[in-house]
Amino acid sequence: MPESNNPGARPQERRRRLVSIRASLLVSFGLVLAVVALGIGYNNLRVGQRVMNSLRSSLIDKTTVLTETKLESFFRPAAGLCSSLALLTQAGLLNTASPEAIVRFTEPLLQSLPAVSSFNLGDATGWGIMVKPSATNWLTREVDPARWPGEVRWTRWTADGRQLDDWTETLDYDPRLRPWYTNAIAALEAGAAATNAPAIPNVTWSEPYAFLSSGEAGVTASIAVPLPEGNHLAIACDVLIRDLDRFTAENPPTPGGWTVVVNDRDQILGWPGRGGYSREQLGLSVKNQRLLEIPISNMVHVARSWIEGGRPSNYVTDVRALGETFWFSARPMQIGGSRFWTLMAVPESELLADVLRERKTLFIVIAGALLIAAVLAFWLASSYSRPLQALVRRSEQIESLELGPGPRVRSNLAELDRLYRAQEQMRRAIESFSRYVPVDVIRELLRRGEAARIGARPAELTVMFSDIRGFTGISEMLAPDELARLLADYFDALQQVIERGRGTTDKFIGDAILAFWGAPNPDAEHALHATLTVLECRDTLVRLNREWRAAGRPELPTCFGLATGPVVVGNVGAHNRLNYTVLGNTVNVASRLQGLCRNLGCDILATQEVVEAAGNSLLWRRVGPVVVRGKRHTVEVFEPLGTTETAAPSDLDFRRSYESALAAFLRRDFTLAVAGLQPWLSPPHPAAEVLVRRCRELQAVDPTPDDLVLAGANAALHTPKK
Repeated sequence: MPESNNPGARPQERRRRLVSIRASLLVSFGLVLAVVALGIGYNNLRVGQRVMNSLRSSLIDKTTVLTETKLESFFRPAAGLCSSLALLTQAGLLNTASPEAIVRFTEPLLQSLPAVSSFNLGDATGWGIMVKPSATNWLTREVDPARWPGEVRWTRWTADGRQLDDWTETLDYDPRLRPWYTNAIAALEAGAAATNAPAIPNVTWSEPYAFLSSGEAGVTASIAVPLPEGNHLAIACDVLIRDLDRFTAENPPTPGGWTVVVNDRDQILGWPGRGGYSREQLGLSVKNQRLLEIPISNMVHVARSWIEGGRPSNYVTDVRALGETFWFSARPMQIGGSRFWTLMAVPESELLADVLRERKTLFIVIAGALLIAAVLAFWLASSYSRPLQALVRRSEQIESLELGPGPRVRSNLAELDRLYRAQEQMRRAIESFSRYVPVDVIRELLRRGEAARIGARPAELTVMFSDIRGFTGISEMLAPDELARLLADYFDALQQVIERGRGTTDKFIGDAILAFWGAPNPDAEHALHATLTVLECRDTLVRLNREWRAAGRPELPTCFGLATGPVVVGNVGAHNRLNYTVLGNTVNVASRLQGLCRNLGCDILATQEVVEAAGNSLLWRRVGPVVVRGKRHTVEVFEPLGTTETAAPSDLDFRRSYESALAAFLRRDFTLAVAGLQPWLSPPHPAAEVLVRRCRELQAVDPTPDDLVLAGANAALHTPKK
C-alpha cells in the first residue's frame, strides 16, 4: 500500500554505517592483541631499559677496568724502571761514569720492556747519555760539555756490552733543556719544598714532544734523584706515541670499540686509528694533538661536555659516531705522579649484544605469538561469520519470500544453532502463512516491516472468478482423499499461472477461485494481464484434462468471469483474523459472469470495461447483452479469443458469423440470425446453439426491448407474455 495510505507506518530510520561480523571480530581481536602487545612491549622496554642501564654501567665499569689494566701494563714498566734506577742510583749501584756499565746494566731491562723505546740519564753539569736499541744492537748517545763541547758521541754496542764502533756528531744538545729533564727537576724541587716529602719523588710524565734522536713523537717518564755535592741525576724512559697508538689499536675494549688516552692537558697520547681514522687522516700531528680538535663532531661534542663539566671521573653517555651508537666513558688512571684519562667508545650493539639479542628474541616471540593470535582470530572470526553470513543470506531469501528449504547451517555455538532453528521455524511459519495469504501481501508487509491490520482503500482492479462446472457430481464420484488430491493438482496449476501473470489469489471458495490484478502491487495493465492469465489457465486446463482423462481421473471443466471496475481492497475481518481481499459490485459482476458461462456456451466471459481497459492487443467476440443480478441495466459481455498472433482462425470465422447473427437478433430479425448460424450447428457450437435457441424462443412472442438478452441473472430465462 502507498505510504500515504498507511498512517501507522514507522518513520524512516536514519541509515547507519554497518560493519560485517567478520570485520567487527577481526577489529576487536586486533585491538585486544594490539593492547596486549603494546603492554608487553612497553613493559619489556621499560624493564629492559632499566636492566640495560644497570647492565651498561656494570659492563662499562668492567670494560674500563680491563682497559686500564692493559694500559697500566704499557705505562707502568717505564715508570717502574725509572723508580728502580733511581733507587739503585741512590744506593750507588748504578755506575753512571761508564757507558759500558750503563749498557750492560740496562740492556736486559730494556729487552724485557718493549714499550720503552729509549733510556736517558742527565745531571746538572749538562752531561747526559741515552741508550736505545737498534735493529741488531744498541746505541748510546753521550754528551759532555766539558769534554766535547758542541758535539755528541755515538757508540754502537753488542747485546752483551762490547763496543763495536763510535763517532761524533756536531750537535748543540743540552739534556737540561729537554722536557723529560725539566719535568724531573721540577718534581724534585717541588718535593724538596714540601713537608713530609719522600726521598725520591714520584715519576712524572711529559707532554707529547718530538724526540731528538728519531724525530718521532712520544712521551717520557722521568724522575730526579739528588747526588752528593749538590748535584742531581735525572732518569728518563721514553715511550713512542706510535707504540702507544699500536697498543691501543691492538687492545680494544670490544672488537668494535676503541680507546683514546689523553693527559690532563687534553693531549692525545694514544689514538687507535680504527676504521681508517689514523692520526694522519685526522690531522693529529705532534703539534696538534688536542682532544677537541678531532674531526668527529659527535665525539668532540661529548668530549667538550665532559671537559666543561669538570672532567668527572665516572662519566658515561651515549654518542652517535661513525655511523652507529657508541657508549662513551671517561676514567682517570694514575701512573706515578701523573694522571692519564682513558676515554672509551664501545658500540652499543657489542656492549649489550646479549641483551639486545634477548630483546630481539623476545620481540620475535611476541611477533610470532601475535601472528598466531591473528591467524586464530581470523579463524575464529570466520567460524563465527560463516554461519552468520549463511543465516543472513537465508534471511534475505525469506525476505524475498524464497521459502524453499535451504542448506543446513551448522555451528558449534549454541546461540547460532538456536538462531538457525528459530529462523527455520519462522520460514516454515511464513511458508504456511503464504498458503493462506497472497504472497505479494506478505512481501509488502515484510518490506514495510509492519504487522497486518484492518484497513482498505478504493482502487480500480480487474477481478476473476472461476468455478468448476458440475463439481457436485464429480465430488460424488470420488473418495474424499482422491477429491482432495485432484483439487490440489487443479489449484496448484492455476495458482502458478495466476502468480506468473502478476495476479493475487484472494481465496479458494470450495472449488472456486477469487483472484484480482492491480493490488497490492500497482499494475497499469491489470486488465490485459488478467485476460492473458485467464487464457493461459484455460489452455493449461485443456492439457490437464487430457492427462487426467488418460489417467482415468475426471475432467474439471472450468468457467471464468472477468470484470474491471472500482473496488475496495485491503485487510478486512476481525482484529485477530484478517483477510486481504476485494469488495464491491465489480466482484459481484465477475462472480455472476462466471455463473453465466455455462448458459452462453463459453469458458470465459468479460465485461466491456475489461475489453476497453485491456487495449488493442487482444481479439474479442461480442457475446451480447445479459442480465446480471444486482444490475438495473443489461451488461455487454465478451469472450477473449487471444492475441492477434495466437487467436485460432476458426475462432475468427465464428466471430464474424456470430456477431452478424447477433446484430440481426438485436434488430428482431430472428430468421436471418438463425440462418447465419446454420453452418455452426453441425457439429453444434455451444454459443451458436444458445443464440439460435434464444431466437426461436422470441419468434413465438412479441418481444420488448428488455427481452433482447441472451441470458438472465438466473439460469432460466423469463419470457414475457403477450
